[in-house]
Amino acid sequence: MLRTLTALAILCLAVACSQHDTASVSNDAQAAAHSAKAAVSKVADSPDVKKAESDVKAMGHDAARELRKTGDEAKAAANSLAADAHHAAHGAAKGDDQDSDKDKKNTSSN
Repeated sequence: MLRTLTALAILCLAVACSQHDTASVSNDAQAAAHSAKAAVSKVADSPDVKKAESDVKAMGHDAARELRKTGDEAKAAANSLAADAHHAAHGAAKGDDQDSDKDKKNTSSN
């Protein structure tokens, strides 16, 4: 019987300590979260951070503008090459037709 009472007393103390520890840890965690939130807000509202955000945004716009310009130039160059190839192919085809006409005339006169 004494062992049972001793075990029950130890169990009650353990539960009471666990609840107190749990509440303490919970309070500490909440305080740390509030502290972190305040620090993040302070950094986010900093004029230096705002300026850095603005600078990065402007650099992104500039880079996008340059990429579009480069893409347009590459497209124009590709179209020019395609047109040149098209004209060269038609010129070669006309030359082949004229050569075959000459061959036909030469073979028929012989």
